[in-house]
Amino acid sequence: MTYDNITFREFLTAQISNPTERSLLIRKLAFIIFCSENGYYDKYLVEIQEQLTNHLKYSSNLLVESSLLYCFRVLLMKLSAQSMMSLWPIVIAELVQVFLSIEESLESSEKKTNSDITSLKVQLEAVKLLEMAFLLPTSKLPQFQMYKWAFISSKSNCNKDLAYQP
Repeated sequence: MTYDNITFREFLTAQISNPTERSLLIRKLAFIIFCSENGYYDKYLVEIQEQLTNHLKYSSNLLVESSLLYCFRVLLMKLSAQSMMSLWPIVIAELVQVFLSIEESLESSEKKTNSDITSLKVQLEAVKLLEMAFLLPTSKLPQFQMYKWAFISSKSNCNKDLAYQP
């Protein structure tokens, strides 16, 4: 647990400008949270949210955005429903941003470049995050029920037996 605390404090105090290092630090934080017990980092949510928001604000790098979406997915699994309440506006805004970029890329007829691979990683992380939100039981994510309509049509046949039961 000592190493976890050191790495967590490193995340909270880090002032990294290199996008690759930022991405790795966010993924390291996600791994630490994933390895902890459910709800352990609820008390640090304000600090975590502040740092994640700063990374979102000051980085337009797709690699960092991909790591942030990955971290949000881990937070969905490990934080309590009450703690997630303050994160939903950020998560939903990021998901909408990614899906709007998908729509724009489909409408444009530009040639594919190497940066498209990174944008595909971001899109994949967004879809994984959305899938996780749909698969977790309603009791785990009651706030997501308000936003669910934006991502799924009413004509879809959702099978409730497919819901993830931890």
